Amino acid sequence: MKDLLLAAGHHLAAFTLVAALGAQALLLRLPLRPDTLRLLARTDLVYGVAAAAVLGLGGCRVMWDGTAKGAAFYAASPLFWAKLAVFAAVGLLSVFPTLRFRRWARQPQAIPPEQAASVRRCVMAELALLPLLPILAAALARSG
Repeated sequence: MKDLLLAAGHHLAAFTLVAALGAQALLLRLPLRPDTLRLLARTDLVYGVAAAAVLGLGGCRVMWDGTAKGAAFYAASPLFWAKLAVFAAVGLLSVFPTLRFRRWARQPQAIPPEQAASVRRCVMAELALLPLLPILAAALARSG
């Protein structure tokens, strides 16, 4: 049962992360008025909480799940480290948009489209990397 709960939570958090990032990409195509900026800040908060949950629950699955592989298997697996590296790259890419969203949320005026375009490119790069995570997860589950 513990494995089921950890896996379900991990997957729900991952889907929430993808949904929040997709919402950001869509919102960045709209005129960035104060109401949209507040919504961007909220979606970024959801994204951050989901990312922390993915990482935390993933760590719990590695350490405490009921599979026969165990933590030593993951520690020795290049696929596992590649998956963590991709997740870290997505996380690093998210820093720039997060800082912008926080700054923009404090501004009473609309944001120029060229500023939004640079942030949107960053969000799109994050979205481009995300499909590697389930591919690496599937490969990892079938290895060993």
